[in-house]
Amino acid sequence: MVDLDDVVATIGGFGGLSPERFRDAQVVYGELVGAWLRRGIDVIAHGPVFEPAEERAVLHAMPAGIVPRRVRLSATYQAALERAGRDPGRGVSKDPRFLRAAYARAESLLPGLPPADWTFDTTALAPREIVDSLAAELLRG
Repeated sequence: MVDLDDVVATIGGFGGLSPERFRDAQVVYGELVGAWLRRGIDVIAHGPVFEPAEERAVLHAMPAGIVPRRVRLSATYQAALERAGRDPGRGVSKDPRFLRAAYARAESLLPGLPPADWTFDTTALAPREIVDSLAAELLRG
């Protein structure tokens, strides 16, 4: 599993990150995803990915013949705010205004996203239930 947040952390984190540097981080993240795939390793590339340009950045180095599978995890704003508040490693996502703006952005972009292969409500399902469901589907098929 690779996470865009880890790539951003290597360049100093999200604080003061310009949109241009964030796009650079997304492209580097895509290179990492592609490098693992080229070596025959299955990759879970953690988002968020909300816009076509973001998806292109993440998938640009993917080897030919690989078909991405998409999982969409959802949670209510209130649940996300409570989770962020309990996580000592969280930064700006603990700020209710930042999180509300992120939710508004995500909701506005959702209709333009490619369809998800699986969608899970994380307020209704435990992480283990989600993982078990995905594992069963992927191993079946």
